[in-house]
Amino acid sequence: MKKLMNGLHGCCDIRPKTKLKMRFFILFFIVTLFQLQAKTGYGQNIKINLDMENVSVFDIIQEIESKTELKFFYSKEELESSPKIDIYAKNEKIHSVLKRLFSNGYIKYKIIGKQIVLKRNKLAKPIGKLSEDVKDKQVSIDITGIVTDSNGQPLPGANIIEKNTNNGTQTDFDGEFSLQVASEKSILVISFLGFKAQEVTVGNRTELTISLLEDAAGLDEVVIVGYGTMKKADLTGSVATVRSEDITKTTSNNIGQAIQGRMSGVQITQSSGAPGASSSIKIRGVGSINSNNSPLVLVDGIPGNMNLINANEIESLTVLKDASAAAIYGNRAANGVILIKTKRGKAGKIVVNLKVENGVQQATNNNVEYLDKFDWVDYQNAVAARNGTNPIWVGDLAPENLPNTDWLDYSFNTSPVQSYDLSISGGSEKSTFSLLLGYFEQEGILGQTDGDNNFSRINARLNLDSKISDSFKVGANFSFVRSQNNQTSEYGNLLLGASRIPPVMPIYNSAGEPAGTAYTLNLNDFTPAIAANARDNINITNRTQIDLFAELGFLKDFKWKSTFSGMISDGWRQDYRRKLQFYHVDDVDKLSPNIQVPNASLANYDESFYRLQFNSILNYSKNIGLHSIDALVGIELIETNTKRFNGSGENFPNDELRILNVAQENWRVGGTAGETAISSQFARINYSYDNKYLFQANVRRDGSYVFASENRWGWFPSFSAGWKLSEENFLKDNELIRSLKIRGGYGTLGNSQIPPFQWVSTLNVTDNTIIGSSQSVVPIAYLAGFSNTNIKWEKTSTSNIGVDMGLFDNKLDIVFDVYNRKTTDMLLRLPVPLSTGFSRGNEYPFVNLGVVENKGWELAVNFDDVTASGLSYGLGFNISQNKNKVTDMGGQPPITSDFYRTEQGEAINSYFGFRTLGIWQSNEEIANNPSRNNVQPGDIRVADINSTDENGNVIKGVPDGQITTADMTILGNSIPEFYYGFNASLNWKGFDFNIFFQGEADKQTYMRGNFANDLRGRGFENILKDLWDGRTILNDDFSAVAQAGKYPAAGTTNSDIAADLWLEDASYLRIKNLQFGYTFPGNLSDKLGINSLRLYFNATNLYTFTNYRGFDPETANLSSNGGAIYPQSRTYAVGLNLSF
Repeated sequence: MKKLMNGLHGCCDIRPKTKLKMRFFILFFIVTLFQLQAKTGYGQNIKINLDMENVSVFDIIQEIESKTELKFFYSKEELESSPKIDIYAKNEKIHSVLKRLFSNGYIKYKIIGKQIVLKRNKLAKPIGKLSEDVKDKQVSIDITGIVTDSNGQPLPGANIIEKNTNNGTQTDFDGEFSLQVASEKSILVISFLGFKAQEVTVGNRTELTISLLEDAAGLDEVVIVGYGTMKKADLTGSVATVRSEDITKTTSNNIGQAIQGRMSGVQITQSSGAPGASSSIKIRGVGSINSNNSPLVLVDGIPGNMNLINANEIESLTVLKDASAAAIYGNRAANGVILIKTKRGKAGKIVVNLKVENGVQQATNNNVEYLDKFDWVDYQNAVAARNGTNPIWVGDLAPENLPNTDWLDYSFNTSPVQSYDLSISGGSEKSTFSLLLGYFEQEGILGQTDGDNNFSRINARLNLDSKISDSFKVGANFSFVRSQNNQTSEYGNLLLGASRIPPVMPIYNSAGEPAGTAYTLNLNDFTPAIAANARDNINITNRTQIDLFAELGFLKDFKWKSTFSGMISDGWRQDYRRKLQFYHVDDVDKLSPNIQVPNASLANYDESFYRLQFNSILNYSKNIGLHSIDALVGIELIETNTKRFNGSGENFPNDELRILNVAQENWRVGGTAGETAISSQFARINYSYDNKYLFQANVRRDGSYVFASENRWGWFPSFSAGWKLSEENFLKDNELIRSLKIRGGYGTLGNSQIPPFQWVSTLNVTDNTIIGSSQSVVPIAYLAGFSNTNIKWEKTSTSNIGVDMGLFDNKLDIVFDVYNRKTTDMLLRLPVPLSTGFSRGNEYPFVNLGVVENKGWELAVNFDDVTASGLSYGLGFNISQNKNKVTDMGGQPPITSDFYRTEQGEAINSYFGFRTLGIWQSNEEIANNPSRNNVQPGDIRVADINSTDENGNVIKGVPDGQITTADMTILGNSIPEFYYGFNASLNWKGFDFNIFFQGEADKQTYMRGNFANDLRGRGFENILKDLWDGRTILNDDFSAVAQAGKYPAAGTTNSDIAADLWLEDASYLRIKNLQFGYTFPGNLSDKLGINSLRLYFNATNLYTFTNYRGFDPETANLSSNGGAIYPQSRTYAVGLNLSF
């Protein structure tokens, strides 16, 4: 065994080389960090050359901006009266140039980082003549105020203009301003780059507090892309963004649920409503059968977990949907990329924000209804009559003598949810910081456990940035997350019990203990009362991460940035299952337990994980006349190491001593260890000509330990181009179309998300095998499965064409995309003959075969406007359609499992079964038509649609007069035809209202019989009321149908088959979020000594419109398996946002 382990240790040559490279670059990173010397800020020390004659101040400003990274903010009217001058400067500091330029004292200037704010000096007399409309104005009111963002952060350099005049000013370093206006009817127009402009009527106020909202649709908006940022107007790939304020509106424990329905092309499904449950995210369909279909999630450029980040930490969230946008991330980006940027500090005074939210939760199940005791007794007696037995539920067991338990009412409860978030940010021109602390706690809505089922999470994040000099800056990100999930309920058994235990079963017996099944019932299901306290499961995770980065600018056009990240995660789980004995209600002496778990059991699990990551990127950016070039090259190294240990035992003396040493029997120990390594090189170039014609190319080379050395490295290129038609002369002055861009791209990505070492033969070892003539127990080693040294990268290629359009001064924003995403060389397990000795799926070898194609389109429309009265409103809508098809199975037969199948020409995991022709009406009809064996009137009638040849191959579309499994066919699939979302918002005089809808259309799920959906009457289970009300009723001798129904007759024995009758329409429209708030006016906030105060009401999953009969139509599962899917909760919450 030692030799085997040594062989495995050396087989992946990427690992030691990666470690060596990582150590080298870490050393280089640290040496560089300590060698560079501190200097003062960029704006203060930058030097410039000027030689200009008879030019205006505007010409000088434009020249300075073109030669430096400085940006001026000013009111044009305040500078128009300045005379033309001559100016000469040779290697002169910008501060000195500005001092000479505005030596008359009429204009004051302030340098803030790379921004220069110019504003009129009120104490100085104006130079030259004022424009007539200003000169004639009768200024009578002095207005002062402050302009902030939605978080209360001051906005320096914001423009404040009196509407229809040239009278205006700008905010200072603290976001404050003062302005004289004509009258109370004056309207102020407030604008700032990246934010929506706002109009405010002065009225009788002299002090104003104005909060601007981020403009997600703005063309100058900067969005996060792979290893950098770009203006939205310059994007050529398919990219979607979500604003931070939209993410924080939903009361949820994970970011996936918060962004659900807010972007086209991104399907997010909350697979469970249990506390701490995660979301399933798919971008543009399912591209692989066996490999992971989840997108890559990066938080500040480092792999992260969307379930562990606090929504209030997020500044922006960007999704890269096509290969041309995501190819820079190579093998990890085949299913798209989600980029999360956390909030960082801004220069200025320290700002403290506090958010508190408390609410209650309820189940969202609107349509689930089971039989009460009267209908249930009728159902059971009807089954007995059909089977020719005497009815049981008569006399003393008649319904009027029995309990009538509503198990759903018992199982679900109203529970609390709460969150607290504190952020402190600020800093100087040289150093800024952002500290965020958060606590979230959610109790479960399922089980009567007094808060024992809950999820809690503590988040802490500190982001630091420091300018060492004009050209060198460093930073650090520190984050800590602790999550704990407590579970005392057997959720699956509890929901199954709520669905199947009959209403005549009482909750408790005479001793006040949870009752087992009663009377003549013979059920093995846990009742909800038993399942609610069957276990104690505690799951604790602690995760600590440190990111360090340094950025150096040199030779004017170059910038180098290196980042080192280290993350340690430790998880501990304890699963204790109690000893259980429950008796019939009538077994007062407890002589014969009806349900029992004879021994308590305890299992402990411990997992430690660490990840080291290093990347180094060199950027080059240059403008040459009409040409603009932005390029980068980089490397990335990632190592991970995982260790797992577990131990278990049974038979404990009591429920308090939960220590493995106390276990009396069945001790077991186990453990695993693993490591991974990825080495990558990548490059990108962006080219723009005349701000009209755009081109981008990416390439990445990845090496993965998953494959043998000859197949380890993969190349993943992409390219895209765009044309800004609105910059052409024939559209440039068009009043309707303010922006119009056509873009397209193509790229290839890789996928290696399969278990490691599938190319190496591995051994399993066991020590309890009886062998030989002595029949002694000896340890043996045996092959764990087939290996395949030829497996290689699974590849996904995407082509995309899109149109971006802005109408009516870009108030209306339209984005439309059409795409084709094709996955080739899929990594699949190939079944082998039983003669090989391998019969289980995880023993089959991985091979590259098959092709999956996803085709679709996406549309996003947003409209935002502000009226003269200050009412701002917005409307948004997005919709996506995706068609999934397996176009090539590599010559292999279909993959069939239970009621679903993957076959060529159909979607992955399509539903598979018989097409129904209704219900058999009579014995005569059965005798004269093809039928399944032993069917009777009242059973499901299925269609004869196929036949077989002499070799057993199915001939589709040719019936053969008999019903066999060859007549089973594809019935549909669980992939919705459309998924969509739409929203509306209003803001007026401090009041804000937002409503958001999300839904899926033409979606199916399969209702299995064990979800109270079986009329056979076996085991005395309860059934859905809809099923009973829609049943077929037979005549007295059961030879023919007396009353037609949608479903089979009670007591049928041949209807629990895979058939389209049991396919359920799971389409839905949900009011995902509704929020109403009020922000108190500035004068009241000032009196309280705070920047802003907002109170709000928030409702999540408020109402669901659906015909689905189960708990929740939103599920990632292929079927409603026994109803054992924890439904989402409806949440009502109140909260406050306080900034000071």
